[in-house]
Amino acid sequence: MLKILIADDHELFIEGLIALLSDATDITFAGIAHNGLEAIELASLHPDANLFIMDISMPKMDGIEAMKELKRLKSTIPILALTQNSDGGSVAKAMKAGASGYIIKTSGKSEFLDAIRTVAAGEQHFSPSATTALISTMTGREEQTALTRREKEILKLIAAELTTNEIAEKLFISPYTVETHRKNLIQKLNVRSLAGLVRYAVEHGLADEE
Repeated sequence: MLKILIADDHELFIEGLIALLSDATDITFAGIAHNGLEAIELASLHPDANLFIMDISMPKMDGIEAMKELKRLKSTIPILALTQNSDGGSVAKAMKAGASGYIIKTSGKSEFLDAIRTVAAGEQHFSPSATTALISTMTGREEQTALTRREKEILKLIAAELTTNEIAEKLFISPYTVETHRKNLIQKLNVRSLAGLVRYAVEHGLADEE
């Protein structure tokens, strides 16, 4: 059974999320916080929790600062960052603060379940829209990434979870060409996965962008 904590200042969202996942037999909601200060206290009361779903925009102390404080306190509870909207700077900031995943509030039941189980298992999960926003932020900085226009197009389509054949069809190029660009991107950015793109953004200062 996964023991889940939630921090969000919108009561209706909390109630909706709990109702949405009510039939998931492997999930139980153990505690609720309505601001960052309460989130820190809640984590201390439930140090054995499997996951903390935390909104990044809350009163008194926002989610980013709460994550930083929990990291300082050496909390081992994995954090799934939660927000109404995504932008590249916020995604990177959440990662730098200690989040292992990022999900949009408007995501469906299947994505929430996947994100919860994935992050609770010690892995990373990012909503496609969050990843796309991060990549857009990254590729907007020519001096850092030195990507061509075509590489930017392919990178964004990869983030949108299109297959090699789908990308080839959309851009009117061959699958072989897509794979060549994919290999070049991996080499240029020195990553192996979408999670690697987030780490790249943090390491190159994108976490400090608004």
